[in-house]
Amino acid sequence: MGKSSDHEVVKRFLEEPRSRERFDAFFKLCYRHVLGFLGYLKARGFPLPIEQKSDGDPLSDLAIDILGPFLQSSGNRPCVLVFDFFRRQGITDLKSADSAELYDLFRSLLFGFTRQELSRLRKETDPQLDHLKRRFKDVLKGSEYVTYFTGNDRIEYIKLANDETDKHDNRPMILYDRLMALVEDMYHKSKSRKEWCRNIFNALNAATTVQNCLKKHELLSAVVAVNMKYVEVDALVPSYSPAADNGILKEAIEIAKKQTLAWLDKNVLRKFVQKGRITAEIADRFRDAAERYLSDLAHSPGVDLLPVYFREVMPENEHNRYLKDYKHIFETTIRKAEDDFKKRLRKNL
Repeated sequence: MGKSSDHEVVKRFLEEPRSRERFDAFFKLCYRHVLGFLGYLKARGFPLPIEQKSDGDPLSDLAIDILGPFLQSSGNRPCVLVFDFFRRQGITDLKSADSAELYDLFRSLLFGFTRQELSRLRKETDPQLDHLKRRFKDVLKGSEYVTYFTGNDRIEYIKLANDETDKHDNRPMILYDRLMALVEDMYHKSKSRKEWCRNIFNALNAATTVQNCLKKHELLSAVVAVNMKYVEVDALVPSYSPAADNGILKEAIEIAKKQTLAWLDKNVLRKFVQKGRITAEIADRFRDAAERYLSDLAHSPGVDLLPVYFREVMPENEHNRYLKDYKHIFETTIRKAEDDFKKRLRKNL
């Protein structure tokens, strides 16, 4: 079906959404677009929330799962999300609207919704992916990096701050498959999340044939895809887990982490509070730090120095009190959490 036909499918549906014939044609168009987009993401190594199974078509199932809420009706209002979107664009007279404009807006809505739905589904099925992206974004907010936009595409670019004036503009951007290889190579040469990120940009900056910047969404996609292949928790589990075992391992990690944090509240932090060593509010902050530390231990190539986690959860005006007032309590909390977590994970596995 050509583009001009696609334009007409969208326009005819918007003019008469209750027509079964027009809805079926619109659904097939949506399905084809979403399925193609999912195939494109999969080919580029983007981690999709699909079940590892040999029967059926997981991409097709995922496309259907996405289109369910996209085409959902409410009462007498068919496809509420679609029609509310066009209303927000100021298009109320759909019959006189230009079919090419309607089609372009429709594609923007569909692909934007698909990205959001994939993000929501990944958070439900793989909480460590959301954690890794959030933590990597925290690293990119540091003074080592600069973020900027070019042109009208509003794509976010990242580069090393000390190379901001180094002009690589006449060079092409690194291809995604080469970026994936670079990210994986730097994973094996890094001991922490921060070092991993820094090594990626150092290698990129040293290259002579490509620009020394990255699109932020491509970097995060590559990092998550590589991280999916390797899960290290000290010497507790193998560095590479076959896909069939990934679900069991991830579930064991999450269960052990929740159990450890509950134990930490009751047996470590509460005692510090009762003795007047820290307040209940600070105990909550230390618990958050322990959760971040355990997640990094389980889902990143390594952990950062303990003061890094302290600064992440404490107000800035408390940072200079670390050595004098908090170091012993904080590091005791993290070490006890790590020991308990490892014991539980060994037992669960």
